[in-house]
This record gives sequence, structure tokens and C-alpha cells, in this order.
Amino acid sequence: MPGEGRLYVTFLTSAGKLQCLLHEEEAPRTVDNFVGLARGLKTWTDPASKEPVKRPFYDGLSFHRVVPNVLIQTGDPTNSGVGHPGFTIDDEFGAGLEHDSAGVMAMAQSRPNGSGSQFYITDSPTPQFDGRYPIFGHCEDLDVIHKIAAAALTEGTVDRPLDPIRIESLSFERR
Repeated sequence: MPGEGRLYVTFLTSAGKLQCLLHEEEAPRTVDNFVGLARGLKTWTDPASKEPVKRPFYDGLSFHRVVPNVLIQTGDPTNSGVGHPGFTIDDEFGAGLEHDSAGVMAMAQSRPNGSGSQFYITDSPTPQFDGRYPIFGHCEDLDVIHKIAAAALTEGTVDRPLDPIRIESLSFERR
């Protein structure tokens, strides 16, 4: 995104507003992928129609996965846990970026170089994820993260929220 200053994303969710600093210098390709999907500048495959589309990706999605005291996850257009944008990006591990606190924003993936659109935000330090999941941001507003992570889970599951929190919209700014 053009302009001066550090790049921030603001998520307006049904649980409140969440602001995150994006690590453009340390993870430029990952941030570019996220921003392109979020703003509707990048083509992705609609899972229902199987057609390529170019519209904001994250608006209306839910935090489909919640692991209490560990992480909250979103970015799945099917809300099944296996949805994707129809492509993957290579892993990008920025120097000095670690899962050392709550609020770390990183790409979710089931295999190396398998990231696309799903990402998580940590609810506590998760050093076991270092070197496995590419970090591309850090979120403030930990109370919103904690609120989402404390959601009641669907009976018989360990990570499916009963009433998922939704992303209403995203906006970007430099400061």
C-alpha cells in the first residue's frame, strides 16, 4: 500500500475492534498476499461457484477455529477448516519474529509452503510454532482476542465455536 509510516489493519468484528501492525519489512510477500485478498485486489477462487473472483475476501468470514488460551483462526471461506483461496504462497520467516506473546498474527497451514488465506492470532505465547508458521503481524486489543478465544465450543468438538465471531470489515491505514 502506498504511503508513509507503518501499515496497520483494523478488523471490525462482532466482538469489537481489533488493530494489528503488519510486518511489511520482515514478511513483504505474506503481507502483500493478505492485503491483496482483504482489499479485493487479488484474484481467488470462490468455493461455491469455483469461479475466479476479485472481491474482498475476509469480509463476512468467521473465526471458525478457537483453541482456548492458544489461538483464534479465520480466513476459511467455507468455515470448515479446510477452505482456501485456490492458491498457496511460499513460507516467509522474517528475522526476529517469534510467537512470544499474545497477539501474534501468523499464517495457518497444514504443510510447508501451504499458506493461502487462513491465519491465526495467538491468545498466549506459543514458541512451539516458531519456524513452522509464518508470522506477518502483531495485534493490539488483547481483550478482543481473549473474548473470542473464550467462546463456548460446539458440543463434541475441541475447537469449533458454538456462536462464531464474524469479521464485518477490514480497513488499512499507515501511521
